[in-house]
Amino acid sequence: MNLKFKIKVIIMFLIIVLIIPFSCVFAEEDNNSSASYDIPIFKEDQKLSLPKNVGSYWFTVPKGFDIGEDCYVQLHFTFSNTLISTRSNITMLINDYPVETQWTYEVQKATSGWWNVKFPTSKLKVDSINEIKFQSNQRSIEGDCADMDNPSNWVVFHKDSKLHVTVNKYPDSLLSNFHLIYYDNFLKNNVLSTDFILPKNIDDNCKAALLKTSSSIGKVSTDKDNIDYGVFRESDAAAGKNKVFVGMYSAFANINNFFNPEDNKLSKDEGYLSVRQQSGNIYNTLVTGESKAGLNKAVDFMSDNSLLKQVAADSIKINSNSKYSPSIKPVNTSGVYKFSDFGYSDVNLQGAFHQKLDMSFIQPKGIQSQKGSYIDLKFKHSKVLDSDRSAMTVYINGMAVNSAKLTVANAEEGTLKINIPESELNLPEIKVSIECYNYLGKIDCSKDYYDSAWTVINSDSKLCLLSKETSIQPNLQKFPFFYTNYSNNDNQVAIGMWDTSNLFNLKIASILATRIGQNTGEVFNWDIIEKNGELTDKQKAMNMIFLGTYNDVKIPESIKKKLAISPSKNGNLDIKKEVNLIPEVLKNKVLFQVIRSPWDTSKRVYVILCDNNIASLQLLESALSDRNILSKLDGQVTVIDANKKLQNINVKEAGSVKVTKTLWEEIRYAEFKTHLPWWMLMIILIVITVGIAAIIYLHRSKNEFKKKSEKLKRQEGFFYEDIEESEETKNNKDPLE
Repeated sequence: MNLKFKIKVIIMFLIIVLIIPFSCVFAEEDNNSSASYDIPIFKEDQKLSLPKNVGSYWFTVPKGFDIGEDCYVQLHFTFSNTLISTRSNITMLINDYPVETQWTYEVQKATSGWWNVKFPTSKLKVDSINEIKFQSNQRSIEGDCADMDNPSNWVVFHKDSKLHVTVNKYPDSLLSNFHLIYYDNFLKNNVLSTDFILPKNIDDNCKAALLKTSSSIGKVSTDKDNIDYGVFRESDAAAGKNKVFVGMYSAFANINNFFNPEDNKLSKDEGYLSVRQQSGNIYNTLVTGESKAGLNKAVDFMSDNSLLKQVAADSIKINSNSKYSPSIKPVNTSGVYKFSDFGYSDVNLQGAFHQKLDMSFIQPKGIQSQKGSYIDLKFKHSKVLDSDRSAMTVYINGMAVNSAKLTVANAEEGTLKINIPESELNLPEIKVSIECYNYLGKIDCSKDYYDSAWTVINSDSKLCLLSKETSIQPNLQKFPFFYTNYSNNDNQVAIGMWDTSNLFNLKIASILATRIGQNTGEVFNWDIIEKNGELTDKQKAMNMIFLGTYNDVKIPESIKKKLAISPSKNGNLDIKKEVNLIPEVLKNKVLFQVIRSPWDTSKRVYVILCDNNIASLQLLESALSDRNILSKLDGQVTVIDANKKLQNINVKEAGSVKVTKTLWEEIRYAEFKTHLPWWMLMIILIVITVGIAAIIYLHRSKNEFKKKSEKLKRQEGFFYEDIEESEETKNNKDPLE
């Protein structure tokens, strides 16, 4: 018996000695062993037809990231048979460092258009933007710039081109690396991928924290087209994706590897952030607090990337209130804005021949501008440009509206007035394109001429919008979008869902929050609407989103009345006559609608509905997760079917709607109309008020004095003779009179 026991002890000892170290080795290898990735470098095929062209791919290498030597780029390209073999070549550069150059035809002959280029990883910059550039020089006709605007002189870089990298070590677990690890991670290319982990009991404060965190992700990651989110309770979490845990400290206190020994206990109202490497390229981040106030502090800190980037550690305790406060800029009552007011700086369109600049201007607060609105474009250009062949053309929403020659006379202080077509002023967004043709004469097209061929668009250029004091009808373009920075309520969203504790609903809401952050460049605070759909006075001043199924969504009657398609109490759909739809054709489809808020004309209300079945819910998630689908939404109503085909419907409002103004905007408008500062208007108003009050007081005092005087006279009998005289006169009066 003792012998058997000893044998068992020896076996257990051997298992512990052999297996545990072995498993530790594998765990260590999982975190730090090399792995390979193939990363697409172009979203779409790059079609190049100029004599000299460039295609680029940008990416950032986070701190602690170690890329191995087995790295190369595989460029897939095709080209026109008209290209001259001795005049056409391709060069690859990394951060403007030349890596390799090949004749175009030789690559085609050797590899059928697949060019593999190994590059030196020593040229990559850490914690900074890197550029891989492909430069194509291509000629089809001999002669100086004979191929300019030649459609047969083409090369195409295909979207299946890829960057192959080997990773020896993944980025350090630092909060300053958070967005680079999770969202700007070039290994994951064009997708925002995260699983959000919530406590078992999810209160409204936790939901609001989740949505604010999601909108902050969108603000930082504006260029990502696809979203792959999951929302789970802690016990249901699956492996394989980066995770963000959001909730109270008490819900996550027992999770290992989240807290440093000194952080195991938080003070009252203290927030806490930490990031940990789980395995390989998978990380866990915790956003928590000892109380609701502490959780809000952590979320506010997390939502400010400028603060987050300063934390060169894996965790931080937060006691300060760092709530994001956007700068409020009231609407300019004069209607005159500089390009710089919209975030644009001077832009240099340098290089010979065709150059282009695209700009976008949102009409402030959705206020309708009227006929006579214009752009006062200011520019300068190189004096050596050929005046007879150099020109500038301005397009508004794709339509050419004005052109000018680039001459010596306007080289230093050029101006061009562009009247904005009245039809384009009905849209919230004005898209402006400026195309320049910088012509130097007969030149060698293998050179850029950046130093001598240039045109600069000045940021002091003006956009003059003559207000009609009416509001533009909202549409689904740029969905989802809200006007921001005009009042304190602009960055607040009230959201109503048919079941606010349903994890799928929270996932859809998180995707929407990220899209709003992407489209506005702002972080939003969120308020959860009660299940019955009733709004508080505070929520009525906010932008709103209602999300649900046709049968279960709860929408206030004030909003239902304005919807083109609204759920009725009996479970059917009420559809306005001007909308050519019936309930039967909406089955298994997703419905998007937008109206203006009944309480504030500058606020929007989005209503998103679908059938309560798996296919429709999956279609809803798929549509919101794909920016290419959302970019096609238009009008006031959009229907998306199972094949992801869209039907956009315009529903015109009856008559114009006057703009809702804040008190400060009313004061600014009075300043504009009177040409007097507000303090002088206040003095004048006070003087007038005091003057009127004094006149009323004196008038009343005079009447009271007169009444008292007459009363005294009557008491003393001074009026007796007058009374007798008046009676005698009355008796002696001629009856015929």
